[in-house]
Amino acid sequence: MKKLLLALLAILLGISFVFASCDNTTQSSNDYDDEEEEEEDEDDEELDEEELWSFVRNNKTGSYTITCNNKNITTIEPSMIPVTYDGESVTGLSAGAFDGCSQLKSVSLPSTITTIGARSFHNCVALEEVTIKGKVTSIGSKAFENCVSLSAITIPNTVTTIGNDAFNNCKKLQEITIPDSVRKIGEFAFMKCTSLQKVTIGHGLNEIGASAFYGCTKLDFIELPSSLSIIGDTAFAFCENLFSITIPDSVVIMGTRIFRGSPNTCVMCEVASKPDGWDAHWNDSTDAVVLWKGEY
Repeated sequence: MKKLLLALLAILLGISFVFASCDNTTQSSNDYDDEEEEEEDEDDEELDEEELWSFVRNNKTGSYTITCNNKNITTIEPSMIPVTYDGESVTGLSAGAFDGCSQLKSVSLPSTITTIGARSFHNCVALEEVTIKGKVTSIGSKAFENCVSLSAITIPNTVTTIGNDAFNNCKKLQEITIPDSVRKIGEFAFMKCTSLQKVTIGHGLNEIGASAFYGCTKLDFIELPSSLSIIGDTAFAFCENLFSITIPDSVVIMGTRIFRGSPNTCVMCEVASKPDGWDAHWNDSTDAVVLWKGEY
């Protein structure tokens, strides 16, 4: 009988030990999970504060440009962009600063930013809204290329150059105003902006680059200023809805096939005959009607 009681006691003690071990294991596991979550939170905080931007120093000016390291970012507000780094000013967006940020929808740049580098917003396919403060002086090549959701942008009256391909293939862009400060529109700058209907150009523009408005199939209004002196090759090619355009007498250089594939265009020239600086084939490959001074 005593042996039986001792055996039952041993069994009960064994069961108690097993449950105690399980409780300790569960507690240890929970503690580990809590520690892991704390570490993850610390990593997120570090990314937000210290790793969102990469900085590139300009050895001539000492100032910095920035690149975003978070490809999943959705919004940029002025307060998110640092004003200084390492005691020097942050003045621009580096080449490819937001290139490929496919979820970025809205951007507002502070007045401290003066340059938008090449490919800054290249392939930001969800980008719909951009606000640029009034101190940006240049928009780099391919800066907004393939921003297929961008429907409107205001270019401030401080920008002097719009780079090559700057807004190429911005399919939803409907209207653009080029301020008086802009001196040059680069090659392919608005190429294949297939929703672009109206372009208003200020009185400081000197040059429209080759194929600048190539394939803008809905473009039906553009007024060229008297400051304009150069129009590049195929600048208005395949603008099927451009019914009339006036070439000011200030234009001394005209490239080849300016209105190629734009058969409905009536070209009114403020000169009586072709200037020497106009290419012999400036109006080839089109059925556009040309009226010289005195004929309209």
